[in-house]
Amino acid sequence: MKTTFLHGAGIAISNALVTLGFFFTGVHSSADRLAANQWLGTLLILGVCGTGLTLAVRERRAGLEPEKEWGFAPAFGTGVLTGLFASLLGILPNYVYFALINPGFSDVLGAMQRSALEAKGLSEVEIERMMSMMEKFTGPAVLTASGAFMGFVWASLVALGVGFFLRAKPAAAGS
Repeated sequence: MKTTFLHGAGIAISNALVTLGFFFTGVHSSADRLAANQWLGTLLILGVCGTGLTLAVRERRAGLEPEKEWGFAPAFGTGVLTGLFASLLGILPNYVYFALINPGFSDVLGAMQRSALEAKGLSEVEIERMMSMMEKFTGPAVLTASGAFMGFVWASLVALGVGFFLRAKPAAAGS
């Protein structure tokens, strides 16, 4: 449990640093910049998650006694538990970011959504109706809660891959 907690904390801290990096470089200052660099943020967050989960699973696997069984289920379980800790520990820094550091982020998200709806060719009436609905879901608490949930979902998906690739114990040295 200590391994999964520590690696989950590492993932949460790394994700917070990625978010702050995007804030300080101005990516979160405008809808155009956010839309253009959203792929980079996704890749960085998934890379951090994949690395953290891999390290957690490898450490847990290396700490087993030689006679203990290891397979997909314990590897996947370790990854999911690590992802759960990462998601839960990421709640506080995310809320602080959305509520205190960058309270205008929801406006940037709204502008990005508006641009996407305009690009689809929707009428102004339809856009306004959808935007008024979306505004209910852009407060700091809702962004934080949805981010924690989706972070756990993505971490679980990454844990599937990590569990698959790290399901076998490495051969013992000298065998």
